[in-house]
Amino acid sequence: MKKIIWGMLGSGDVTEMKNGPGLYLNDNCELKGIWNRTYEKAISWSERHNGCTVYKSVDELLSDNDIDIVYIATTPDVHKELALKCIRAKKHVYIEKPISMRYEDAELILEEAKKYGVKPFVAHYRRALPQFLKAKELIDSKYIGDLVSVRIMSTCTKSSLHGWRGQSQVAGGGHFFEADIHALDALDMMVGAYEDAQVLAASYPENNGLERAVAVLFKWKNGVIGSGMWCFDSDKGRDEIEIFGTKGSIKVSSGNLLAPMVLTFGKETKEIPFEMPKYIGMPHEKLVADVLLSGKDDPDICTLENAMRTFKLAQMMKDAL
Repeated sequence: MKKIIWGMLGSGDVTEMKNGPGLYLNDNCELKGIWNRTYEKAISWSERHNGCTVYKSVDELLSDNDIDIVYIATTPDVHKELALKCIRAKKHVYIEKPISMRYEDAELILEEAKKYGVKPFVAHYRRALPQFLKAKELIDSKYIGDLVSVRIMSTCTKSSLHGWRGQSQVAGGGHFFEADIHALDALDMMVGAYEDAQVLAASYPENNGLERAVAVLFKWKNGVIGSGMWCFDSDKGRDEIEIFGTKGSIKVSSGNLLAPMVLTFGKETKEIPFEMPKYIGMPHEKLVADVLLSGKDDPDICTLENAMRTFKLAQMMKDAL
């Protein structure tokens, strides 16, 4: 069986159980090698996983003609630099979210990808998880009737913002920019492309570069409207996406992936549990490899162009601070 050969830049937490193992465990994928700015960390990762090659530089990895696509799993502050370098070496790219530090970076990455004839993807893996695929199926089949509106509620404690994710100069922003963007992309897949949005944002008093609370009013191209409220300085965590139709509603969680889907029809409520894959990024990575092997696009996969619709909302939040 023909396989897509991957290279990986970075070997942090996201590569351990989420998006790393699928690169060598999917039957249509092979992980040839990795690079990390700390060479010893890359060696350790390789020893714990598939024993892949450890490159001493990004250039060494990109000079390997066997590699078809590079997963960029570094901190967001270097995503643009590395993505452009990979693209100009004529490698496809799979960029960890957020795409980069600003929307203009994504525009440049897309422009260069078209120029060099490579495909750029983004690691919004919820698009391939069972609860979101089921929700899309129910919506498309009008199981809950015609779509009318969407409600998002997400809160967490301030202490959950730690490490580089609490440094706007590295992460690009806070929870909304770096993590909750997953929920927005899932909605883009389930409900459709956004047409318009109004965004309000408030920063922490001691840090003007990180969002403390965000409110968004949405309008989708299909006429659906919705609202979202995010609070990142709350007493506890909550995470709900509720999609309302003329016959019923669907509730899913973007943050708690083990939470069941809840279907409501009048006074009747039904919970549908889903079994999560051990490595949650693995199904989406398989779809990426399928697209590259077949040469045929998949409308539900997260291409850079799809992801940019959501990333524009994240940029609007930053501009509103």
